[in-house]
Amino acid sequence: MLTWDYRDFGASGSPRGSTARMSDWVLRDPVSVRAAMRTRFPGLPVWVIGHSLGGMAVGFQDDIGSVERVITVAAGHGHFSDHPPSMKVRAWLLWHVLGPLSTTLLGYLPARRLGLGQDLPKGVFWQWRKWLLDRGALPADPDLGGLRQPGIAGPLTTIAIEDDDMLPPATVHKMAAWHPAATIEYRLLRPADHGLPRIGHIHPFHSRNAVLWPSMIA
Repeated sequence: MLTWDYRDFGASGSPRGSTARMSDWVLRDPVSVRAAMRTRFPGLPVWVIGHSLGGMAVGFQDDIGSVERVITVAAGHGHFSDHPPSMKVRAWLLWHVLGPLSTTLLGYLPARRLGLGQDLPKGVFWQWRKWLLDRGALPADPDLGGLRQPGIAGPLTTIAIEDDDMLPPATVHKMAAWHPAATIEYRLLRPADHGLPRIGHIHPFHSRNAVLWPSMIA
């Protein structure tokens, strides 16, 4: 198994002064990682377990047809209006006030201070904002080169999280339309089924939620 961070994110570098865009994270970084894995372990099957953007992005990647199995976790095609009422005010503040203001002033999005995980390069933030505020912007973005239809042609497991207020289960189901040739299995993770008080969007792979992992790859 290989876990990794996108360019200029987390352990892969600093977002300050970065020129990275989210389209780089979608198209280039995952494909490069898989190429490296195939070089190191030739002939072995490749699985992708993609969380959030990592799961959404597979529909745009030109090598996805050579992946034996894809599992997406809390990954969907979301829009601002898809958030539950409890999240809408926070989301509006992020996209219209806090995000633009802090990114313009600092040159990167201080996501850690805003409770959104790791800090993001400014180009990643602006492209992400565009995709989530305009329903048609993501699949039509020329930087992405279009969806690789028919997308995934093999097994696809899509896992939604019951208490995910960033990408609710309905948005996970919408993404299936991008993969008409796939054999899709839908799963819903409920905190109560696993003795957890909460799962949420950000931390399904945190060690405190390790009880979830076997059911993700089964």
